[in-house]
Amino acid sequence: MDAPSTETVKKQFDNLTGIVEWATEIWYSRNWVKRLILIDIVLFLAFNPYYKTVLKFIETYFPLPKHYDLYFWLVIAAIFIAALVVGIRARAKKITPVIIGERTAIKGLLPFGFKDAEVFTRLQRDTELKECYEAIAASDFRFGILSGESGNGKSSFLQAGLWPALQRENKCVYIKFTDYDPLLAIRHAIIEQVTIPEDKRNEPSFLEFLKIAAAQNVGASGGKSLILMMDQFEQFFVHQKRRKDREPLIQALNEWFRYQPALPVRIFIGIRNDFVDRLTELQKVMGYSLGPQQNFRLEKFKPDQAARIFEVIAETEKLEYKSSFIEEMTTQELADKEDGLVSPVDIQVLAWIVAGQTNQAERAFNRSTFQKLGGVEGLLERFLQRALDARETPNKRQAAVKVLLSLIDLDRNTRAGVLTMESLRQKLNGALSDAELKETIEWLAQADVRLINAIKLANEDRYEISHERLIAAIRKLSNTIIEPAAKATLLLDRRANEWIGNNRSNRYLLNLPELLLLRKQKPFIQWEPNRSNKEAFITRSWKRFRTYSYVASLCVGLVFAGMLTWNTQWAQFQLIKWELSQLSNTIKVPGTLYEISESYAYQGDFAKAEQVVKEISDPYFKAKALSSIAEAAAKQGDFAKAEQVVKEISDPPSKAKALSSIAEAAAKQGDFRTARLIANLQASTYDQAQTLALILKTWAIVQNPRLAGEP
Repeated sequence: MDAPSTETVKKQFDNLTGIVEWATEIWYSRNWVKRLILIDIVLFLAFNPYYKTVLKFIETYFPLPKHYDLYFWLVIAAIFIAALVVGIRARAKKITPVIIGERTAIKGLLPFGFKDAEVFTRLQRDTELKECYEAIAASDFRFGILSGESGNGKSSFLQAGLWPALQRENKCVYIKFTDYDPLLAIRHAIIEQVTIPEDKRNEPSFLEFLKIAAAQNVGASGGKSLILMMDQFEQFFVHQKRRKDREPLIQALNEWFRYQPALPVRIFIGIRNDFVDRLTELQKVMGYSLGPQQNFRLEKFKPDQAARIFEVIAETEKLEYKSSFIEEMTTQELADKEDGLVSPVDIQVLAWIVAGQTNQAERAFNRSTFQKLGGVEGLLERFLQRALDARETPNKRQAAVKVLLSLIDLDRNTRAGVLTMESLRQKLNGALSDAELKETIEWLAQADVRLINAIKLANEDRYEISHERLIAAIRKLSNTIIEPAAKATLLLDRRANEWIGNNRSNRYLLNLPELLLLRKQKPFIQWEPNRSNKEAFITRSWKRFRTYSYVASLCVGLVFAGMLTWNTQWAQFQLIKWELSQLSNTIKVPGTLYEISESYAYQGDFAKAEQVVKEISDPYFKAKALSSIAEAAAKQGDFAKAEQVVKEISDPPSKAKALSSIAEAAAKQGDFRTARLIANLQASTYDQAQTLALILKTWAIVQNPRLAGEP
């Protein structure tokens, strides 16, 4: 049988490695259903009475029980039933989901939209709305910003407040920034919301495109303007990380800002206050300086404003309330301990939870309901936990948190952007199947859940976290729901610090089970701080594992090659030679030594043969052995060696016989000159004549092989 090729050996090694990694991953997943099924499969394959994979070996030492087949199937069935019971017990009790539906005053984490303008005017933003509207509507306004903390309601303010107000006298375009190309996002929003001729939509120059949009919708004069409201502008800096990636939009805005005569186009952007300082990059290029009428800040609500909002929500949604309790709650419970203000998100979340109570008596803003909800501490966490409780099983809850985490930029605590299904699949890196991912996304985007927004961009469905204020709650909750992710984060922090603290010694690198855990939980690990060091730590650990794997593969390959070589004729032949050499050093029987010497001579190892001859003490066997060596040398064509050995034979008859054999061998090979010279070495005329006759006879047979059968 031919030895397997290198490619075959490599393929088998990769397959075995894959099986080992798969089994290790299952075992360290702490999923007892999978563990029991894995044990069941191993037992079925190894101890099956029909396959007898391991039983053949066991049966050589121990007899199997009489009813082994019955015992085997009972054990297999018992383990399977145990896995089934564990799976059933792990299944959580189904909890009725919180159904809010499409409401006017309660949005949960979703922003108010254009159609909510009427109710939004009652939600205590009238002063800020009036200031912004008057500033933007002023004839000298060209550029301004609205900033505020995450959760202060900037998107709601722009969409449900400013947009409808400005739209009465101007053409207003709302643009939401995501990970999508910002210039394309602006173009698409303008095309969708105002009139642009078909043949002008692909105008390459951004400035010319704005001229066309302005001319088509507001005219060159008349006091009206095309107002571009750019919401979530911080996403521009989050996703265009390099300066050269930001240059196209900045240069386009610079061309618009410096264009004379000025276009009837005004720009107003909404941005998180922790990104406001990044706008200096635009300011340096555009050369603008914002005054108090171009720079607005949206603050949280005062307690009395928050109380009025709760009353509006209660009246709109037909919820019971007590004004005295609402004032007390907003002042003492909801108000931030540092600034004494109330976050709009906290108002919406509390309203969402109260409105979602199944008991009508608990759908009220009163002390009894508030106490049952456990107060305001961890409001967003309870909001998220309550939504996730509607997921029937722990696996489904974990799937939801995994998708939410993949929509977060964990390093910057911001949205990861508006991601496609394919982008989510890549970020999750196999943590969820396609079917699980699709089902989870659909659930998270449901109207009664609303933890993510589904957005259609460029005819493709994309998804984002419904609100950035959820991020902290998701991160905290993930440590309890996705236990392996928390374990992986803690493991990486601890082991990386040990490695760095010990001068990056290889002794402190990760082992294979740890590497597999980190690889599986990679999308959910919190990398900061020291991300670069942690990545280097993991890279070094994998490098060491691969080195060990190569060494192990080499050792296995050498053992495998040795086993194959051991069974070849050549290896067995060498073993016989070695054993024969060992025996020749201990055995002193002349006849046996003669046989050993003759075997070496036939192998062509004349040095060994002569060495054995020296150990023969009997003259007869010694002469016989030398004669055999000479004959073997002659048959192999080494006549010089044959002649040399013959000279050492002291017994005349043996010497004559050896010379005759050498001459015959030379004749058979057609070397009659050497044959004749050997014949002339015979000591007697009689032996010489016999040898010459033998040479002639051999010549005749060589010429006519048919004579070999003649008597």
